[in-house]
Amino acid sequence: MKAIVNKGAGDPRQITLTDVPQPTLAAGQVLIQVKAASVNIVDTQGYQNFYPTQTVSWQSKLLDKLYVHGENKILGADGAGIVTAVGANVNSLKVGDEVCFIADDYLHGAWAELIAVSAKNVALKPANLSFTDDAALPTTAGTALAALKKAQVHAGEKVLLNGASGGVGLFALQLAQAMGTIVTAVVSPRNFDLARLAGAAEIVDYHQTNITKRPHTKFDVIIGLNGYHSSHDNARSSVTTAAMLPLAELSKSWKPLV
Repeated sequence: MKAIVNKGAGDPRQITLTDVPQPTLAAGQVLIQVKAASVNIVDTQGYQNFYPTQTVSWQSKLLDKLYVHGENKILGADGAGIVTAVGANVNSLKVGDEVCFIADDYLHGAWAELIAVSAKNVALKPANLSFTDDAALPTTAGTALAALKKAQVHAGEKVLLNGASGGVGLFALQLAQAMGTIVTAVVSPRNFDLARLAGAAEIVDYHQTNITKRPHTKFDVIIGLNGYHSSHDNARSSVTTAAMLPLAELSKSWKPLV
């Protein structure tokens, strides 16, 4: 089958379309014919240091090899497609199901014609979504939903989303609004209309206002999506909160699609 493979760590010039063996289906997995795959920031972060200098430092190569993509692996975290085979002990899915998925070996496997994925990392595709749209959901929407579940948000609570216009932020904004919360979105001016359309009750320009220093401000939940403010920054500021969730901390424990 065809797949996109990284031949050299940290070097986007070594990303290659090539022939690889078809995956072997294990118990608890389903085989999916990939119809669409997404590109997230986590898929590209190992290559970002290349572009300013057009060179690959040994530090970037080592970090990418050890902690991000490795080498000679199929790339891609998320995708969508059709189940073509079902392994033993799988009762929740059947051949022909249209699904989205997140790769078992996160960041590896989605950019291929076929992928074997644990059933727990697969969700049925809504009928009104295309494969292309559905492929964009697992990492971004999954992380947003995990954050809101971890914070145990309830209707009527005030939620601050610091960095609400990115991939995860927009899903968090829409989900939080659908849960009945009152959302304050911190974004740049160019994204005011987008945040308003997604359901923000209040919009704050981070160029003009440091939300952690705004007086007489109280939120029940703060979710830091951009990393600009740590839990310590929020805790020692005028912003009081019952739950503060920097995304970097959340990503250590979130379970996709659950």
